[in-house]
Amino acid sequence: SAALKEHPLLSGFDAAKVTRVQVFAADTKPEGSKDATSAKKDARPIDLVKRDANWVLASGFDYPVEQAKLTDVLLPIAKLAAAAPIATQASRHKQLKVADDEFERKLVITADGKDTTLYIGSPAGTRRTAVRIGGSDNVYAVTGITAFAVGSEPRQWIDTAYVKIPRDE
Repeated sequence: SAALKEHPLLSGFDAAKVTRVQVFAADTKPEGSKDATSAKKDARPIDLVKRDANWVLASGFDYPVEQAKLTDVLLPIAKLAAAAPIATQASRHKQLKVADDEFERKLVITADGKDTTLYIGSPAGTRRTAVRIGGSDNVYAVTGITAFAVGSEPRQWIDTAYVKIPRDE
């Protein structure tokens, strides 16, 4: 038998068309949730929204987002590829941290008015991370993205420098 070729997981995904990214961390609860078992009871998702040509932190008073940080997350997502799933049963989702209620990171990406949910889980081998697309039971081991590369705090998305003065001045 021949080895399976890798295929794109999100075929047709264009990072340039993304208008909103919501980041849920392992201790984030969705809006309106009354789950008291969460470690951070008041934690809300990070909501990054594209306004005109710039990105802002909608969950943080529309503070400007550093474009490079968002690009570092979206470009690897556009390139996600895998051959065969490492798990195909919902019973393995919690173990790989890609379950609907137990995950490392959950991304809800809006492009062309359509939402795509992506669960990023625990390491799944050498330089590979478990990833599941919402609505599917298939879990893939992919390279290029990790849960830690996707910031779970607002400060990880913004430029923290108040003033930048060129060295010559």
